[in-house]
Amino acid sequence: MDTLQDELRRAVAKNPRDLVVLVGAGVTKGALVGELRELASWQGLLTDAVREGRALGRIDAGEASSLQQVLAGQDTDAWITAAESITTSLGGVHSGDFGGWLRRSAGAFERSYERTPTLEALAELARRGAVLATVNYDGVLEDLTGLPPVTWADPSQVLRVLRGEERGILHLHGHWDEPASVVFGTRSYEAVIDDPATQAAMRAIMVLRTMLFVGHGAGLRDPNWGAFLRWAEATVAKAEHRHYPLVRASEQATVQTEHPPGQRVVAVSYGAEHADLGPFLKGLVPQTKELHEEAGSTKTLVLLVNIGDRDDSWMTPEKLARAAEFPPGERVFLELAIEIDRRAIDGAGWRELAERLDVYVRQAEAKVDEIGATRCVVAGQAPLPAFAYLGQRLQGMIVPICFVNLQRGKAVWDVVNEPQASPTGQQVLFEATPPPLGRDRQGRMVLGVQCGGDYGFGDAIVEDMITEEGGRLLGSYGIVRSEGHRTAPLVPTDLDGLMGRVDEALAWMAKERVTSQGLTVALGGPAWVAFWVGHRLNPNNFGHRLDFPNFAGGRYVSALSVPMRRAQTRARLLFIGAEPDNQGKTRGALLGDVFGKYLPRDLVRVIGAVTVPVFQKALAEHPPDILHIHAHGGADQSGALAFEADGWRSQQVEGQAVVELIRASGVRPRLVVLSACYSETLGEALLGLAECVVFTTTALKYKEAFDFAEGLYEALGRGDPVGRAIRQARSRVGAMWREGAKAKIQWKAAPGRDVETMVLFPRGAGSRG
Repeated sequence: MDTLQDELRRAVAKNPRDLVVLVGAGVTKGALVGELRELASWQGLLTDAVREGRALGRIDAGEASSLQQVLAGQDTDAWITAAESITTSLGGVHSGDFGGWLRRSAGAFERSYERTPTLEALAELARRGAVLATVNYDGVLEDLTGLPPVTWADPSQVLRVLRGEERGILHLHGHWDEPASVVFGTRSYEAVIDDPATQAAMRAIMVLRTMLFVGHGAGLRDPNWGAFLRWAEATVAKAEHRHYPLVRASEQATVQTEHPPGQRVVAVSYGAEHADLGPFLKGLVPQTKELHEEAGSTKTLVLLVNIGDRDDSWMTPEKLARAAEFPPGERVFLELAIEIDRRAIDGAGWRELAERLDVYVRQAEAKVDEIGATRCVVAGQAPLPAFAYLGQRLQGMIVPICFVNLQRGKAVWDVVNEPQASPTGQQVLFEATPPPLGRDRQGRMVLGVQCGGDYGFGDAIVEDMITEEGGRLLGSYGIVRSEGHRTAPLVPTDLDGLMGRVDEALAWMAKERVTSQGLTVALGGPAWVAFWVGHRLNPNNFGHRLDFPNFAGGRYVSALSVPMRRAQTRARLLFIGAEPDNQGKTRGALLGDVFGKYLPRDLVRVIGAVTVPVFQKALAEHPPDILHIHAHGGADQSGALAFEADGWRSQQVEGQAVVELIRASGVRPRLVVLSACYSETLGEALLGLAECVVFTTTALKYKEAFDFAEGLYEALGRGDPVGRAIRQARSRVGAMWREGAKAKIQWKAAPGRDVETMVLFPRGAGSRG
C-alpha cells in the first residue's frame, strides 16, 4: 500500500508543472548565516522593526516595551496589530523610512545565505517546471534561481506565471523592493484578503494545481491562509487531488488536526529532524526515467542549430539519425540555420544572433507544450558563445535535455546528458586555480574553462578585451584539463567532474563577493562543454553582466551577453544639460523637474550648463544606471556633442571622445538617453558600454524632447519595463506632435539585452506612485 510520501512523489513526477511550492520563513532561516538569521521569522522581523523605530526616534521607550511584550507572546492577531502600529511609526508603506528598513533587513538576506540542500532541491524543482511561491519578503529564491519577483500587486503578471507564459517567483505577501506590496499590518492583510484578483489566483492554484508547503513550521495560522482554507473547505471538499504541508514526524498529527478533510490538505512527514528536509525534497525531483514513464510518451524535440559557413560540418536530420544511443521514438525537428562568416562577426552580427537565439528559445519552449515532448536534444555546429548562450537561455526548459555532438573529423558521436552531482574522483581530471585578489575586490572576474590542448589559457588573451571596454580585470579562475589527459579527447563521462570544478569556482566567487562588475566565461573545448557550462550559470549572481566572448585571432573578443532577469530597482539617474549659446543655462535643466514628479528624488542628480570637467566629475560622484544627455548634436552625423565652455561659449566634443570619457569613468549605464539632434552614430558607439541607448536620427525640437522625457520617466517610475516605457513615450510624442516626430526617436539594445524584461524601478517608486 502506498504511503503519503509515495503519493506525493507520484504527483510530482506525473507533471512537475502542476506543482506550486509555497515556501515559508523556515527555508530562509535555515539558509541564513550571521545575525540576519534571527530576522527570518515574522516575530524576529517585527522585533527588528521596533529597534528601527527606536533608533529613528519614532517609537518611545514605553511604546517599545509594550510592543515587545506583545511579540513575546504567540497571538498572531496581536502581532498583526503591532505590525500596523510599527508601520505607522515608520511613516507608512510609501515612506523612505519603511522602505529603507525593509532594504536593510529582508533586502539583505540574499547576500547572507548558504545554498542548503533544501534550496538546491527547490531550484531543481523550479527547473523542472514547478512554480515557486513564497510568503517571505526577501529575494533569496530570486538570487538562487535567477527568476524575477512577481508580487500579488501585479495580478496580470501573476496569472502569466501560473499559465506558464512567463517565469518568476510569486510573492503572495509582497517583496521588500516594493514596500507597498508587503503584507505586514492590519491594513495590508485586509487589502490582500479583499483583493479579488489575488484570491482568484490562490483559488485557482487550490483547484487546478498541487500545493506543497515547505518551511511553514507547525501550521498555517496566518489570517490570509485562514480565510483561504475556510473557502477551500466549503468549496473543494469533493476534489480528489490533495495538497501537502511538509512537517517533522513529531508535528504530523498535530498539524493534521488543524486541517479538516474538506480542505484536502494532508500533512506529510519529511523525517525526524530539520536536516531531513533537503534530502526528502531532492527525492521528489523527478528523474528523466520517471518523467518519461509518467508521461507515457516518447516524443523528442530536436533543436538543430547551425551558425557559420554551410559545409559538410552542418548538422542535418539525416546525420543525426545515425547518432549512436539516440533516444528512440518520434522526433520533431526545429531548425535554426544562419549562414555567416564566423571569423567576421562584428558587434551588430552578435546582436542579431542574440535576438534570433532568443526567438528560437521561445519557439522551442512553445513547441514542447504543443507536441507534448518529454525530452529535448540539442545538436549542430556553431561558435562556442552561441552554444553557451543557448544553454543559459534554455534553463527554463521543463523537459530533460541531452546534447548530441559529432566529433570533428571523426565518426564518433558524443551523447551528453545533463550533468549530475560530481564524485570527487572525477574532478581530479581538471586542475582549478583560484586567482589572488586585490584589496578592493572590484573588477570583472573571468572563469576560464579550457578542455582542449590547442593553446594555453592566460590573462593576456582576455585582459585586452576587458580593458578596451573600459573595465578592469580582477582575476581569472582557471579550470583546465590535467596534463596527463590533454592529448586524449574529452568524453561525456568527464562532464560531471568538470561541472564539479565549475561549482567549486562559483562557490568560491560567491564567498569572496568578487563579481560585482560581472563574469566573463572564456571557453575552450567541445560544443557540449560550452552548452552545459552556460546552462549551469545564473546571470543574476554576477553583478551587471554575464558574458560569453569568442576566441578569434589568438585572443578573446566580445560576443554574447546573457540578459539580466532581475530588476535593478534602485537605479540612479544622472541628467546632464549642456545648452550653450542660444538656449542659455537654465532651459535644459528645467527637464530635471520631470524627474521629481515620477522618480525617487534621492536617486536623481540634475546638472545644467555642463562643461567636460563637470561631466567627468559627475560620472565619478554619481555613477548612473540611467544617463540622460541633453545637448546639441551635429548635423554631420558624426556623433559630436556641444558642451559648455567658459563665458557662454560652446565646445564641440567628438562622439568618440564622449565614449572614451564614459568608458574611462568605469560607468556602465543600463540606459542612455541622448536628447540630442543627429545622435544615432553616438548611440551605436555607446552600445558597447550601455545595455540600451535611445537616440534621434534627425533634428529634435526642445518640446519634443521634453514630452518624450516626461512620458519615459512617468512609465519607468511606475515600474514599467524599459521597452514598454520607450514605446509609450514615443507614442506620446506622436500623439502630441506628429508621427514624424515619433519616428525620429529610436533605440537599440546591446547583444543579449532584453529591454522587455529590464525594470529599473519598483512599481509606484516615484513621487506620484
